[in-house]
Amino acid sequence: MGKVFEDMCRYYTLSQGLDGNLNCLVTNVGNWWGPGHDHTSTDIDVVGIDDANKKAVLGECKFKREVIDKEVYEALMARRGLIDKRYEEVETISDARTDYKVY
Repeated sequence: MGKVFEDMCRYYTLSQGLDGNLNCLVTNVGNWWGPGHDHTSTDIDVVGIDDANKKAVLGECKFKREVIDKEVYEALMARRGLIDKRYEEVETISDARTDYKVY
C-alpha cells in the first residue's frame, strides 16, 4: 500500500501546485533516488518541479495513522540539496494518512 499512497501524494502535490497552493507552479512530479550527502543510497518520496521558474518542492510520505514526527521532518530536511542544482528548493511537505503539512 505504501507505493500506492506515495503515488497519491505525488498526484496531490501536482494538484496543489497547479491550483496555486504551493510556493511554485508544480507541473511535474516524481521521486528521487541517489547518493545522500553521506554517499549512502537515499530517496525523496515526492519531488515537484516548476520548470519555468526552476523551483522545487520536496516531500515525504508515510502510510500510517500518526502525525509525522520530528525525526521524519529532520530526515527530509537533511535531504535538501540532493536534487538537480538548477532548482531552488522552496518548500517541503509531509503526507501521512491523517495529516498534511507544508513547512
